[in-house]
Amino acid sequence: YLEDTCGDAELEYVVSGSGLQRIYNFLREYRGNTNAPELEPAEVSQKGMAEECELCTEAVTIFLDILGYEASNFGLKALAKGGVYIAGGIPPKMKSEIEKGGVLKAFLQEGTRFA
Repeated sequence: YLEDTCGDAELEYVVSGSGLQRIYNFLREYRGNTNAPELEPAEVSQKGMAEECELCTEAVTIFLDILGYEASNFGLKALAKGGVYIAGGIPPKMKSEIEKGGVLKAFLQEGTRFA
């Protein structure tokens, strides 16, 4: 999907604001739910965290799983000994979702879709 829409499949195309929107758009297409409205990244985030939209909620979950999993991979690549700090504009806005533990589970690669 990313190669078709972006030309490449880069992490930055997924773990970013526009990436959240891409995950949502992928789910719309993959699930055959083309009647679902086109949404901006902030709308996907808000509706997903409020559980007002099933596709948005799934997009947020996938986004946070990838964030945790890739933070773990980066920690291994960098040989981080004191931990890994996740920064950016999106994590503070999704604090309530992050505190549910999905990012930590993905970081530890416990029962995620990627493990």
